[in-house]
Amino acid sequence: MPLPPLWRISACAALLGLGQNGLLVALPVLVEGFGLSLSQWAGLILLGSMLFLLGSPFWGRVADRHGARGVVIQALLGYVISFALIGLALWGAARGWLSDGALLVVVALARVLYGLTVSGMVPACQQWSLALHGGEERVKALAAISAGLSSGRLLGPLVAAASLSLSAHAPFMVMLLCGALALLLLQGVPAPRVPPSAGRTVQRSPRALELLPCLAIALLLAMSVSLMQLGLPGALQGRLAIDATRAGHLMGILLSLGALGALATQLGITRHYRLSGYALLALGRWGWWPATACWRRPPAWPGSAWAW
Repeated sequence: MPLPPLWRISACAALLGLGQNGLLVALPVLVEGFGLSLSQWAGLILLGSMLFLLGSPFWGRVADRHGARGVVIQALLGYVISFALIGLALWGAARGWLSDGALLVVVALARVLYGLTVSGMVPACQQWSLALHGGEERVKALAAISAGLSSGRLLGPLVAAASLSLSAHAPFMVMLLCGALALLLLQGVPAPRVPPSAGRTVQRSPRALELLPCLAIALLLAMSVSLMQLGLPGALQGRLAIDATRAGHLMGILLSLGALGALATQLGITRHYRLSGYALLALGRWGWWPATACWRRPPAWPGSAWAW
């Protein structure tokens, strides 16, 4: 049975989780096998992520005016080209064709391309799904995109960790192939119609300023989680005395468990309004302390592999 158009669009949104978490899983091997330090790789990863702040609003307006299909296609092309550049740069560096400085420049260009193009994926996929399933099916359409994102965050680390056993280049080949497959899946999906009022200027709500504290909290939380994820590979290797490949495998498992917990919270708590917004905020604020405190505990016994 052919895959419904809504789930084809959802599969495109899943690439975000696959790409970002897959890069984090490969981080220990990248630091160990190539000339760039952890701080340099962390800066490159954050570079692409921070550019989403600029790209997402821009591509959202482009999708409103000219339709979502073109935005999704350019996001997929940016995704494929970005990871192809990183894979080729790593391949050239491994053979001595690229210096550390040249590797840094090429990967930086790839991350800039990623941030400025792939940032349009989610808003365009949401608009496209709403154009195909509007009215009473709005919740169903948005839920499909959310499910795609969660599935990418859940399965992406596991796929990247499994491919990491082959070589340091394998995760990037997987991401490239998944992006190409997503382009093929879009064939036959009907293009959304642009409403006649798309070019009108939307009045900004006076309540927008009241949302700034919430946006600031979300930004700080995202930065905190990113810093914790970037520092986790080194902590795993230091505490458990394991190699980079093993640390990448553990990263994949931990990231997938985190995505599973987030998905369970979204479906079991947030969706059914079981806790208030302030309760959820407090839970998110204090819930990560036990996880980070475990790294500060001394080893249980000398030489213990599970001292943390």
